[in-house]
Amino acid sequence: MTYVSSPPPPDLSSMANAPTSPTPRTSAEPPDSIVDTVHVRSIWDTADGKVSLYLGQANSLLAEARKLTDSTRHYHAIHLALKMLTLALRHCTSTPQKFDIIISIFAIYIDDLGDNIMAEEYANKAIELVNDSDRPVVDFNLARVISLVSSNTFAINHISKHTSGSLTELLRIRLLLASPASTETAKIRLDKLIASNHSMSSEFLAYLYAIKSVILLKTATPTQVLDLEYPPVEAPQLIAIKYLMKLLAAVRVPSIDKIRHYIKKLNHFIGFHQSGGWNRWDMTGVFDLELLHGAALKVEWLTPSELIIVFYIISGIGYITMNETGKSMKSFEKARTVVEKSLVRLTEGDEQAHGCQSDSLRRKMTHYKISIIFYQAWYNFNRNNYELGELSDLLDHYNQRKCSSFETEAVEHLRPQILYLFGIYHMAKRQYSKAESFFELITDMDDVLAFASLQLLILAKQSQDEGQKKLEFIKIQEYLSNIHTSRYNGTTMFGFSYEVVKTIFADSFNTECLEVAMMNDAVKAFPILHKIIALLVSEQSMNPQLKQQALIYLQDSTISKASGDETETRINALILEVLLNHFKETGDQDKFNLAELQLKYYKRVLNE
Repeated sequence: MTYVSSPPPPDLSSMANAPTSPTPRTSAEPPDSIVDTVHVRSIWDTADGKVSLYLGQANSLLAEARKLTDSTRHYHAIHLALKMLTLALRHCTSTPQKFDIIISIFAIYIDDLGDNIMAEEYANKAIELVNDSDRPVVDFNLARVISLVSSNTFAINHISKHTSGSLTELLRIRLLLASPASTETAKIRLDKLIASNHSMSSEFLAYLYAIKSVILLKTATPTQVLDLEYPPVEAPQLIAIKYLMKLLAAVRVPSIDKIRHYIKKLNHFIGFHQSGGWNRWDMTGVFDLELLHGAALKVEWLTPSELIIVFYIISGIGYITMNETGKSMKSFEKARTVVEKSLVRLTEGDEQAHGCQSDSLRRKMTHYKISIIFYQAWYNFNRNNYELGELSDLLDHYNQRKCSSFETEAVEHLRPQILYLFGIYHMAKRQYSKAESFFELITDMDDVLAFASLQLLILAKQSQDEGQKKLEFIKIQEYLSNIHTSRYNGTTMFGFSYEVVKTIFADSFNTECLEVAMMNDAVKAFPILHKIIALLVSEQSMNPQLKQQALIYLQDSTISKASGDETETRINALILEVLLNHFKETGDQDKFNLAELQLKYYKRVLNE
């Protein structure tokens, strides 16, 4: 997922898209002479011409204002420049240029006039504008808004969690971070992110973006974000965020060597700070941070206990990816132990030590606990043990309304993943109608939707019709689109589900369903889905002709192709691993070399 490069924030002494300004006046001239230069000339009779004129005059006025030492004349020029920018905005029809004008007005109210009320109004206008724009404009412009927010707090009204730009949520977090940690709006807690339906990895990515507060954002992939330069002196919390992000990136790629490397790094980091009594950590999770323009903030992040819990959870997921299931279970058990001890301390009255934050800590610990239960079920599935264990008991309590409010929040947050897990569970039990019912319940616009749609396709009913088996697509068009599939990029669920499906169907599943699906026009309309099905057919079909056809399709669609979005690149890399084995077995050295070269290219793209 590549974003456009972001230039520095607009310099108000040289407005974006402004023509060369008239010769500046001297500061000795009276204000009336400034007014005389900004009348609209008749030759500028088109909308674009008027916009250019107004921007040019605003540019000239702002340049003049910076030279004026008399405060009355200075502010007079600033207000006239604002008037010109407002007129330009009224006539502007280009969305990117309109956004330039809005954030220029926004910056003047912050930096020159100190009018937070008007700045807030124009910040909202900017967000409202880019929410309806295409992705590059959204990401590019929101990064610029972030760069202009220093120590001000605004009540942004028009941020939509459904916008196509991921920086929208990050701007919300950045603005919350800008106020003192003692105020309610500044408390960045897990429930804020849960309300926006973000994954744990998104939480850390958001913190990293917000804390850096830079405009050099070119991508939202962790491996690229982490290449940004950091200041020479850092709070230990920033180092922890970096290591967690690097570990998450390694799990998402996945890169076994990097997973091992960053697990070791974090293990040493945590051990060092534990041995020092966490003397640079506040037990509430708040730490001091300097941002742009010298603004000092108090930021609420993770407590030491939370850091340990999250480290063990991510490590456990990483060990599943590495197929080291024994270490995975140990990691989950260690995380669970820390969670239970923390909950006991909070329950036994230690909340006085945390003051008003006790509810927030209890909520987060409950979410961690239930996330661990969910991943432990995944752990069992990856060992061919299709038992839900404690997750089943938890859901019984949930259905009987016996869960606490915090437990209910956590279960509802994981609802799509749990439904998907139940679908896989019933597939393993060969209870296909029940599996279908669970997959059909997943209608959320999130990572799991595409997987549920894929499973529905695999489970599509085959009925006898005059001796011919007929494939019925179960509302597949309603559940799947390229927009949906693009949302599951980078998720570990893809690797999990693919391996589980292979395990379930390796010995007994009749691949005719998949074979028919591969040739269906409806499936061909969704390239990502088509590739996944073709990959399964190439590995499991007993039909040599169709298997060869699938291999040819995979070869043509992956070798010598430029990288697409992150999702497509990951799937192509997975396909090339299969093709490499095929070419090695057939002795086709030329194709092997081409596939190997392409795989290196894809891996480089994913790690940049």
